[in-house]
Amino acid sequence: MRLPLSLSLSLAKRGWGQFGFSACLRPTVNRTTPCFFNSAVCSSGTRSIHSSSPLLFHTPMASFMKPLSRNENDHDTDASLEQEKEKLTADFQKAVQEDPPSLKIQGFSAIPDVTWADVGGDALRHELNLHIVNRIKYPEIYEEFGMKLETGFLLYGPPGCGKTLIAKAVANEAGANFIHIKGPELLNKKWGESEKAVRTLFSRARACTPCILFFDEVDALTRNRGEQGVESVEILLNQLLVELDSGEKRKGVIVIGATNRPDLMDPAVLRPGRFGKHMYVPLPNKDERGFILKALARNKPIDSSVNLSKIGQRTACEKFTRADLAALMHEAAMAAVEEKLTSLASWSSSPCIIKETHFEQALAKITPSLSDKDLQEYENFRKQQGKWTSKRKARNGENVCQECHVCQECPYLYFFIFSVWCIIFKYLFF
Repeated sequence: MRLPLSLSLSLAKRGWGQFGFSACLRPTVNRTTPCFFNSAVCSSGTRSIHSSSPLLFHTPMASFMKPLSRNENDHDTDASLEQEKEKLTADFQKAVQEDPPSLKIQGFSAIPDVTWADVGGDALRHELNLHIVNRIKYPEIYEEFGMKLETGFLLYGPPGCGKTLIAKAVANEAGANFIHIKGPELLNKKWGESEKAVRTLFSRARACTPCILFFDEVDALTRNRGEQGVESVEILLNQLLVELDSGEKRKGVIVIGATNRPDLMDPAVLRPGRFGKHMYVPLPNKDERGFILKALARNKPIDSSVNLSKIGQRTACEKFTRADLAALMHEAAMAAVEEKLTSLASWSSSPCIIKETHFEQALAKITPSLSDKDLQEYENFRKQQGKWTSKRKARNGENVCQECHVCQECPYLYFFIFSVWCIIFKYLFF
């Protein structure tokens, strides 16, 4: 939500007298200051005025005073208004760069500039659009169907696969504010400070809805309770569970967690209603690798003869994560720089271009950061999650049992077999 101008305009009115030009200022300031959230003016009093309206003091006073001193009988009112609005827009755009929003200074951010063109992954994109993006854009449709969907999502997978970028792309696609927190940042050795930080975090997220609250390395906050050495995390985890369970209170706040170690998380956090929707972020396939390389090469001087799609389809790139592909692109650029610096004779005349040979040199140096054993662990976790889901469905009355592939009469079958064995045992030994 953008900052309401009522408080800012009252401050300007107090400083500069009459304010007949306020109606013209509102759309201009709203258009040029999208990062100023409503929560910046939640507190009252002088502190709120000074903390929420520093932008007005950085804007040249001439932009305000000139229209204020205009005579109402001027014949060129419309033309002057348009000129002043253009000047004022430029002034506010400059002021935004010099004075960032107070919430952004504290670690909050506005809508990210990451798009799906920077990420890739069409299958995951479709699922996230269905569960998050469209829900924020068209909430009335979901309400008409009476759908109470998950508000907590868990992105898990190998490190370096772009889980953080995916969360930012979702926020950009949905037009939602984005708050990025690394799990260990909430841990505090002082008693009660960690729980207070969690409460404050959710309170601020509710103040700037629609908002995506992204917990990176969420496994640091949700370790299995009862394990040795996690006593300090248990109280924080309980507070986090309280906030996750208060779904009605945090309407408009979507919580996304990302982790490389989902096996370390407490099972209570993974149940429906909390981080109940689990989305696996796998290694990019051969087509996605070429897509990612093109996104990484967007601002680099790549030779026109270089086919990044074919490079991504090579066997050498088969197990590359997004981070490995970024390292490949960086190493190719470094090879081009080294070649440029060694050819001092033609240093000024030769163009700066990354060629196919530079990528060949980079491929010889970069190796996959993940082993087959690491990937197998994630596959095992996925299978385990599938078993938990099938058991939960059976408890809820669904006529499916994936483990034994029989219907819900499994308990009666086991009872019958047990009875037969008891009768046989009786006749054999008694």
